Amino acid sequence: DYPIDRNEGNEYSLGFSLVHLIFQCLLSWIILISIEQGWFRLIWYYFNCSANMKRKVVAESPVPNGDKTALSEKFKQGDSDVAKEQRRIEETSITDLCENNAVLFVKVSRSFGTGLCSQVQALKPTSLGVGRKQCFGMLGQNGAGKTTIFNMLTGHLSLTEGDIYLE
Repeated sequence: DYPIDRNEGNEYSLGFSLVHLIFQCLLSWIILISIEQGWFRLIWYYFNCSANMKRKVVAESPVPNGDKTALSEKFKQGDSDVAKEQRRIEETSITDLCENNAVLFVKVSRSFGTGLCSQVQALKPTSLGVGRKQCFGMLGQNGAGKTTIFNMLTGHLSLTEGDIYLE
């Protein structure tokens, strides 16, 4: 049984219900906009980075008893074909490269992380050109930057440095 007199100020009054409905609508709208704009993700990222900076994770070497210096030198040198392509792009003028290549990456690199988190370089400066009517395949180990390159090519990720030229 609801009271007939609505001026008593009890919880069943129409005024209380309307104020509660308006408050709930505004709060839901603010939460929706916050999620859509990524504000919660930014706050989560801030606190997650703070926690990660407090603890330091030390990874073990992939070669427990091997020659670590020889392995690291091999990774630094890279493949001879890659070095040859890097030199070709760096030594040739951009106009000549654009005339002969359908896709051209010039010293493209990508880093992630801002604010409290340290910068993680996902892609070291890379230069490569793909000629017209040429089939191109990109090979590499996990974490080499293959997906990052194609995401930058399609516009899903922005470049940190460098230029991409498309025909």
